[in-house]
Amino acid sequence: MKIVKRKIMTPLLLSLIVLGTYSCGESKPKGWSDKEKTEFVSSCAKANNGVVSDEKAKELCTCMLHKMVEQYPTMVASQSMSVDEIKAMALSCN
Repeated sequence: MKIVKRKIMTPLLLSLIVLGTYSCGESKPKGWSDKEKTEFVSSCAKANNGVVSDEKAKELCTCMLHKMVEQYPTMVASQSMSVDEIKAMALSCN
C-alpha cells in the first residue's frame, strides 16, 4: 500500500501547485471555497493516471482534502506545505 501511495505523491504535488497558481489571483481568501475543494479532488484524482482505481484515487484525494482543510484555513495557506508534510499526510490516508 505504501508503494501505491508514494506513486500518487507526484500527482498530488502537481495538483497543489496548479490549484495554488489558480488561487493566486484572489485577494484575501476567506477559507476553502466549494469550488477549490471540488477542483482539488478532481485534479488530484485525474493526476492518478491509473496508478490506483478511480474510486480509490478519489477516496485518497478526499482524505487529503479533509486533512488539509483542518490544518490550513485557506487554499493559499496550504501552499506552505513542505514535501515531507504532504507525504506524511498522504501516507496517513488509508
